[in-house]
Amino acid sequence: LDAPASTTIITRRDVRLSGMLFIPELFRRAAGVEVMTTTPIDSNISIRGFNQRLSNRMLVLVDGRSTYIDTLGATLWAPLPLSPLDIERVEITRGPASALYGANSFAGIINIITRPPGPAETEAMLGFGNGGQLTGVAYTSGYLGPIAYRISAGYLRAQRFSLEVSPERVDYYAPTTFGDPSLGVDGYWGNASLRYRIIPEVVANLQGGFAQRHQDFQGTGPLRDFVAQGPVGHVLGSIETPYGTVRAFYTHIDAQAQLGTVPTGTPSLLTNFESGTLDVEAEFAQEFDLLVHHNFHLGASYRRKTIDWDYLGQAYEQNHFAVFTQEAMRITKWLSLMSSLRMNVHPLLNNPVFSPRD
Repeated sequence: LDAPASTTIITRRDVRLSGMLFIPELFRRAAGVEVMTTTPIDSNISIRGFNQRLSNRMLVLVDGRSTYIDTLGATLWAPLPLSPLDIERVEITRGPASALYGANSFAGIINIITRPPGPAETEAMLGFGNGGQLTGVAYTSGYLGPIAYRISAGYLRAQRFSLEVSPERVDYYAPTTFGDPSLGVDGYWGNASLRYRIIPEVVANLQGGFAQRHQDFQGTGPLRDFVAQGPVGHVLGSIETPYGTVRAFYTHIDAQAQLGTVPTGTPSLLTNFESGTLDVEAEFAQEFDLLVHHNFHLGASYRRKTIDWDYLGQAYEQNHFAVFTQEAMRITKWLSLMSSLRMNVHPLLNNPVFSPRD
């Protein structure tokens, strides 16, 4: 109620009652959110109509980890190693919030918070349907002494909604490098998380996940239909205290991709894509009363990006730095003032840039 933004919460109960098996479909329940689904595993999401085939205006976080693929300039949902059954809640903020959350949150933020390790639960689900759909998910959680754990794994397979061109055409062909060209998605994923309470006020978290999937997604411009496969993995660690958090994660992508259909007599543009993202952030967050009530945040972050892609001809590396602050002051029950500022040090800019949009 006090958040200075338009926010929608999707709870664990909402997720279960929806019956949805694909995470982006959950967001259709939120006002102002546009979900454009182009393949069984590819959706692009934005706020208030600003959408495109590779949407780059929405920041998607999973337990504080940015899922944005910097080189592609988009978020792909297939590499996420989780299912709706892994979600505790989703917080959707409509409107820009780059000062606090960083780059790419122009239109808004989708913050996915997964179910915590610990409670003794075990569940499995198997589903199938038309279009060659087959899905399976299983998870278990509990305690190993003082350490809480949660392990989850799943499988998903489905045919494409339609072929880009008819197989009877002689002027185009569908490469079979990755197997059946009619597949929209095929692959498995897994994740695990641990939580250890060092002292009552300090908690350490460790999380990791991987996805090995074949996926069909839409590109931009004339490169419309792409097929990709390869492993994607991440590891995330954080320490939570009453005064703030420190977290770091590393995401690695090692994939191959090619056009779904190409003119007869031309190559499939098969390419190798290897990318790594290291991100570290420390944030001080505290609420206190000094004349009025304050909610104060101060933090700094570092992001290192590496890319080795055939299209680029050579490997590249970039280092990004940022500092940010935000404060909300509650003057009266009906009046609050909020100020925020972020400064980024970008390797392609000579001087730091102050920007409300990042």
